[in-house]
Amino acid sequence: MNKILSILTITVAVSCTAAETPWTKGDPGSRPKLFKQFGDVLNTPDGLAKDATGNIYLSAVNGVDGSYGGHIWRMQKSTGKWSVFSPCRRHPKTNAAYPMGLAFDPEGNLYYTDTQYFADPDYQSRIMRIVIKDGEPQRIEPVVEHIKLPNALRWHDGALYFTESFFNDPATYQSGIYRIPSNVLNADKPAQLLEKDSVSCDPYCIGIIETVLRDRGTANGKPEIKPTDPSLHIYTAGCDGMDFDKDGNLYTGSFGDGRFWVLKPLKDGRYAKPKLLSEVVTCCDGICYDSSRNRILLTASEQNAIYAWEIDKKDMKLIWANSDNNGATGLLDQPCEILMLNKDLAVIVNIDAPSPFMVNTKADKVHTLSVIDFSE
Repeated sequence: MNKILSILTITVAVSCTAAETPWTKGDPGSRPKLFKQFGDVLNTPDGLAKDATGNIYLSAVNGVDGSYGGHIWRMQKSTGKWSVFSPCRRHPKTNAAYPMGLAFDPEGNLYYTDTQYFADPDYQSRIMRIVIKDGEPQRIEPVVEHIKLPNALRWHDGALYFTESFFNDPATYQSGIYRIPSNVLNADKPAQLLEKDSVSCDPYCIGIIETVLRDRGTANGKPEIKPTDPSLHIYTAGCDGMDFDKDGNLYTGSFGDGRFWVLKPLKDGRYAKPKLLSEVVTCCDGICYDSSRNRILLTASEQNAIYAWEIDKKDMKLIWANSDNNGATGLLDQPCEILMLNKDLAVIVNIDAPSPFMVNTKADKVHTLSVIDFSE
């Protein structure tokens, strides 16, 4: 029997200590602290979402160790206790599930990206909906299909938005942002994206961004690696994190080159072309809006850092960075997703699944969430 079925009500915690004291950058008041540590059942955490009552949900894509299938955890706000909320529905072709981005609709149903790109990049990924009643999952159903690599998810103004990090066009390295209106999110007839060679005609695609290949030099003393080297395929990825500000502007960042963009809303669910805002970050992953400070927080996966885009000042500011460590004390360990728990607390997911040139050099046995208190 799948291991996940035997741990549906178990909260896992282990204790470890960091091997050495890493270097740090940033205001000491923004130093990350340990929020939660998991066992190997959740060895590659990824997406975060919060429901209407304040409970937190976390996806376990488990790409580093697939011994435990993809599933979703929940932390009860009232108790602070974590438990597995639901296993994820396996794909009929790959027999695996890879949940990443998470988002809730106004009715309280939870959506997740089933990112099958890791098993089969040929349009096998889907957007799945977990129908929830009285706080508990009832069924899991596909609502969008024919996707390459869906990543971030957001619900905004009557529609589900998601980023697609790879179009898999070796000549252009394109990625995009999609908007699926609520009235076409039908499990009986899931919405279908068009092939990428017809993306300009896809009614659901609202923006296309092209990744610039960066020459990152040498890694670990090895000969120079060219940007097109297959080992650096991850750095050809584009749109990753995504969120909206109070005016409905949509922000996204590119994983492969770190460039940070905004899309201004027009009418009828349409958006202006992406506008480049910053090139300070080298590898942008998760994004969230800090409404109390009118800024966008983003995780810089390669740099092991958190940045903030000050919307009014139009300035990118480093919040925190630290060197390689196992995350046991709460320091960053390849941050990927970030969520404002309340007006002052930001929860950060440490995915700990490194690629060449990252500050984080290896996956370890410590799997953590960090928290930064901006009230201090």
